[in-house]
Amino acid sequence: MYLYSLKLHNNFISELNNWQWIYKLFFMPAFFAITGMCSNFDKPFIPFIENNFKSLIVPNIIIGILLSPHIILLKLWGAILYGGTFWFLSALFVAKIIYWLLHKYLQDKVVWRVFILLLLTLIGFAFNVMPEKYDFGYFHYAFSLIIFLEIGILIKHGWSNILVYISLAVYIIVCMYLYLSGVHKPVVALGSNCKMMEIPLYLIAASSGTILMIWCSMLISKNKILEYFGKESLVFYVFQFFVMTEFEIIYLRFFPVSDYASTLLFVLIVYVLTVLVLSLISYIVEMRHFRFVLGKY
Repeated sequence: MYLYSLKLHNNFISELNNWQWIYKLFFMPAFFAITGMCSNFDKPFIPFIENNFKSLIVPNIIIGILLSPHIILLKLWGAILYGGTFWFLSALFVAKIIYWLLHKYLQDKVVWRVFILLLLTLIGFAFNVMPEKYDFGYFHYAFSLIIFLEIGILIKHGWSNILVYISLAVYIIVCMYLYLSGVHKPVVALGSNCKMMEIPLYLIAASSGTILMIWCSMLISKNKILEYFGKESLVFYVFQFFVMTEFEIIYLRFFPVSDYASTLLFVLIVYVLTVLVLSLISYIVEMRHFRFVLGKY
């Protein structure tokens, strides 16, 4: 955000940005995998749709209106048609509906289910070149990431240390290969940059990275700070860009940021202030009269 939204340059931040790919390889696939672990696909279809529409699409549209009323209100029908402002919530909604159908009719046929999911992944990657105006509900991202719902469910039903060791070795090898070769690094997020030939590398890196992240999480039996961030993750994720950017602008009006020490201080202060404001926003939207913002009504 410091570099891109404010169009500024800082050597320290630039160096950190050069290493973002290490977690970008799996952070959105992990989001889908964890959703698979925590979802109940045995619910009846209508309650399943209603629950996910309330928890994903409703906050997507309402928060989008709150953050950009001058844009969203003018394009309200478009916001509804495409599922809202935040692509990952719309894509997750579409992916969960598709997966519910596959789970319903192929519940005991895991091989067939995985085959169809891989086919959808291929289709999703093929649609990377599609104009955004045809990407209703960000379905091509849903296709590209839906297989990680399955991975999350498989992890929930079976876990072994051998899987962790293999994932660790694979992820280290993949990262070394990407770093030493300097080849293009496949990432699936808004503006997916993956090509069809990169699908195997993407699936290997994202799957192994996801398994390692979940394993690291399982090592922590209890941590109230992480639990708090997890509980408030939706509010933090969708509001943080706007809050953080404002603090960055205010800070830079009064204080120079040039060397490593001043950059570190800048990042620390902006981060702490952002967390405090986001916590206040979370507290407000959890109040009885504002819970509708999160689809809780």
